[in-house]
Amino acid sequence: MDLCGPIRVKSVNRKKYILVIVDDYSRFTWVKCLRSKDEASDFIIKFLKMIQVRLNVPVCRIRTDNGTKFVNQKLCEYYEQVGISHETSVSRSPQQNSVVKRRNRTLIEAARTMLIYAQAPLFLWAEAVATACYTQNRSIVRLRHDKTPYELLHNKLPDLSFLHVFGALCYPTNDSENLGMLQQKADIGIFICYASTKKAFRIYNRRPVLYEITPTTISAGVVPKPTSSTPFVPPLRNDWDLLFQPLFDELLTPPPSVDPPAPEVITSIDEVLADGFVDPDNHNHVYKLKKDLYGLKQALHTWYDMLSSFLISQDFSKGSVDPTLFIRRNDNDLLLVQIYVDDIIFAWILPWWLDKDKEGNAIDPSHYRGMIGTLLYLTASRHDLQFAICMCARYQARPTKKHLHAVKRIFRYLCGTVNRGLWYPKDSSIALTTFADADHAGCQDTHRSTSGSLQFLGDTLISWSSKKQKSAAISSTEAEYIALSKHIDIRYHFIKEHVENGVIELYFVNTEYQLADLFTKALGRERIEI
Repeated sequence: MDLCGPIRVKSVNRKKYILVIVDDYSRFTWVKCLRSKDEASDFIIKFLKMIQVRLNVPVCRIRTDNGTKFVNQKLCEYYEQVGISHETSVSRSPQQNSVVKRRNRTLIEAARTMLIYAQAPLFLWAEAVATACYTQNRSIVRLRHDKTPYELLHNKLPDLSFLHVFGALCYPTNDSENLGMLQQKADIGIFICYASTKKAFRIYNRRPVLYEITPTTISAGVVPKPTSSTPFVPPLRNDWDLLFQPLFDELLTPPPSVDPPAPEVITSIDEVLADGFVDPDNHNHVYKLKKDLYGLKQALHTWYDMLSSFLISQDFSKGSVDPTLFIRRNDNDLLLVQIYVDDIIFAWILPWWLDKDKEGNAIDPSHYRGMIGTLLYLTASRHDLQFAICMCARYQARPTKKHLHAVKRIFRYLCGTVNRGLWYPKDSSIALTTFADADHAGCQDTHRSTSGSLQFLGDTLISWSSKKQKSAAISSTEAEYIALSKHIDIRYHFIKEHVENGVIELYFVNTEYQLADLFTKALGRERIEI
């Protein structure tokens, strides 16, 4: 369970909060709009009684956050009376209640999209959320079951024949007592949601009235441009952003912690709410006793402001749609930084990966092949060039300026490493050690993987290889399997028998110590020198 809000604009029934309840197994979802948080306790008790009667199964466990709307004397007494186990997530750990948190955001994003597409008034957000929940319960959300939440919960297929697009035109019958002979017999409205206790729809028209009609009077279209004498002005994009802004604020600022206070810490003087004791060694800081940084209400906002200020100072730009996405461009390179709670995800786009470059300017292939042939001689003693040269050698049929530039980079690298080579000590042991690895779909043209391996006799490197696999692998495990055994039907059983007999020992090697990475992917100078 989770409660989010308040929404800036009240609904038709003056609701401001959304209570979301998700079944952990089927992911079936119930939503209830409330006027205040105080209504949550009464509705939860009513809902638990209703759901146990309808489904004829007991509720064993409930998981919520640690807010007072879920942790109070009234609910605790009811849980103890009926034998329900109540689990609460740890403070500042929303990921422990991630199922309902993700469903909250999914419903809000869907409702926001529906309101924008239908050009509907903002106060219809409650109906949009209910419609989004209704349709998602009848859509497959967990692929491993291959069934909809409705089918998992009720053990029968849902009826989808009456589903309609949010905002579709509706024509309810005008049954007014003062209807004249020449007056219109039907009103024009838009479909907004499904009736919860009736086999009917709820629609909205320009007058502040909600109708419930049968499925036969809804068209397949969406609301057209208004033609009345007082034109309807749809809300701006910023209005829809402001509508659900408190929900996203709640994601960045969870409810206050109920954990015991931690020892005193030093925090920035601009962020302290009360007077404290001045530290003589830190004139720009003060002590705040019995409050740690995560106990302060504005801590997450402060952390986000400091982080965003730092990223912007490093030439990052903040996303216009998602304020937690930061982008930095450097010519054709693109670096993305995505912030989620206290986690940061980095991603980058490197357009200089070699491919066929079909639109590039072709060059003299004989000159390119001569450069590749010259470099191939060096692979007998320069294992650090093996992967780069083999990568460039794949495009000898139609080389372009892009490929030529990559070859020139190899020559430039050679200029600075002319004294590098192999060292063979005379007192090395004769133990044979092999490293094998493979990337996953590294080839930009065929999406095939590259196998790499090298063999040591004692401390002496005696053999190495880097080769593109002959078939595409659908997973990194399959690619490494092919790298370890080229002919699976023969070499796999050969290795298996020797492992069972104790002749060969297989070990897992972390990326930090995997020497075969040198022959499967492009590495930086620091990694090669190590």
